[in-house]
Amino acid sequence: METTNIDLLMKLAKGKKVLLIEDDEQILEIFKTALETYFSLVKTAVDGKQAWDLYRKEHFDLVVSDIQMPNTNGIMLSKGIKAHT
Repeated sequence: METTNIDLLMKLAKGKKVLLIEDDEQILEIFKTALETYFSLVKTAVDGKQAWDLYRKEHFDLVVSDIQMPNTNGIMLSKGIKAHT
């Protein structure tokens, strides 16, 4: 049986945790629903401060962030995460 890209994604994403940051709540819900199809856990934040607080408390395998958002933009958040790990 041939493995498809979707099968591979599902296999690789199993058991992985995602932190999704987006200040537009409608977009946040759409992305969250899509990511929950593949990943075991998707936590969300609506701004950089909330995301940073979540990130410091638990491990995430993947962080998906908006760039322009309140209380720390996505670039600064990424730099903080990189420095923290």
